[in-house]
Amino acid sequence: MRKMRECIDSWLRDAHAMERESSAFLGARLGRIVHYPSLHDLLEAHLHETNCQVERLEDFIAQRSRDAGPWKHLRARLQGEARSASLSLCGDEVIETVIALVTQKQMEIASYQILAAAAEEASDEEVAELCQTLCQQEHMLVSRVQQQVPELIHLYLLRERIKGVPSKR
Repeated sequence: MRKMRECIDSWLRDAHAMERESSAFLGARLGRIVHYPSLHDLLEAHLHETNCQVERLEDFIAQRSRDAGPWKHLRARLQGEARSASLSLCGDEVIETVIALVTQKQMEIASYQILAAAAEEASDEEVAELCQTLCQQEHMLVSRVQQQVPELIHLYLLRERIKGVPSKR
């Protein structure tokens, strides 16, 4: 049972780092997405939700008397910022942002499903419930982004056709 708890604690710290990376990525993207207000609003709302997820995970980690680890914090922030910076070089930055966001959220969903299953196996209902809640939040974001894809593509291609109108971001 002790080994299972150690695994769960380690994965909670990984989830915390994952959400920190997501927060850094979303924050950096917000300053770049200027011509697509619906996507900007969605990113802004999810940044707030992600920061709440970070706090919830920090609380859980603290309750279990485990440190999230300063190196994981730094690595997560740098990874998120680097991922965002690399997208800035793309000619279709807004489209690449959507692809990166959905891909990242699918990874988070899988991580929370695995962590919830491990917590259930260890009879750790509190962690299982938290992970199921976070998983649902990520599913909802992916759904909202996917609903916006046709409108975003239409707007992007429309802006591409009009000379002098920026479409990139």
